[in-house]
Amino acid sequence: MLYREDNNFLEGFYFDKRTFAFYESAGLYNKSSVHRLTPDAITNTLTVDTDSLSFLPSKYFGEGLAPRSATEFALLTYREKTVLTVDRDTMSILSKSFVIPSQLKEGWGMTADESKVNSNGFYTMYASDGSYHIFVIDGETMKVTNTLNVRDTVSNTYVSRINELEYANGFIYANVWYKDILLKIDPTSGSIVK
Repeated sequence: MLYREDNNFLEGFYFDKRTFAFYESAGLYNKSSVHRLTPDAITNTLTVDTDSLSFLPSKYFGEGLAPRSATEFALLTYREKTVLTVDRDTMSILSKSFVIPSQLKEGWGMTADESKVNSNGFYTMYASDGSYHIFVIDGETMKVTNTLNVRDTVSNTYVSRINELEYANGFIYANVWYKDILLKIDPTSGSIVK
């Protein structure tokens, strides 16, 4: 187990299975950043690799971080209606950005299914906006291709405040803002599996 403690307002977290590296996006205006994390085996902690630290312009509040291709991350912003692109090797903010699709009220969480790659090398992505929706996004164009409604099939109710997202083993995992629960979601239907 590795611990992560500092004053960063953690928003996006990603573990790269190819390189065994951890990546993080941190929020708050005038403090948002993206960076690689370095594990320390002696203290069992993750610390910011300062060589990879890139601060966002002060007008942005950084949110979810996910790979959009083998060479780039996509970084959601909270209310600025912008998706920034980040070089996966250097963690530098790139000049190319996108307008957040109009279907998303705000930018919250983001993840990618790296097994679904288009002919140009871009992944199928998923984004949340704090509602009960998860938006399926084309990683190349950043356009919404489908919308999933996160639903508890036992109570037959929608679950709102879907926050950070992770894709693993064929499912989307999501936390619910201000609740100590983790949801396992079917990425084809939006139904909660666990």
